[in-house]
Amino acid sequence: MEIKINDVLTKVPEKSTLQNLVLLHTKEKTQGIAVAINAQVIPQPQWPSVLIQPTDQILIIKAKQGG
Repeated sequence: MEIKINDVLTKVPEKSTLQNLVLLHTKEKTQGIAVAINAQVIPQPQWPSVLIQPTDQILIIKAKQGG
C-alpha cells in the first residue's frame, strides 16, 4: 500500500505497524523520534499496536542536537 511519510508517497507492506514503519524509516534508531499520524502525536509505547491505514499521513520528526 502507499502512504505519505513526511509528504512523500512511500510503499509499505500491508498490515504494517507504526513500530515497523519507524524502524525502517529511521534505520532502527528510535531515540529522539516523534511520530504523528494524521496530525495526532502517537506516544512511543503505542507504536507496536498501531496499524497503518492506506489513508494515513505520517510525520516522523527527529530531534537534533545543536545550537
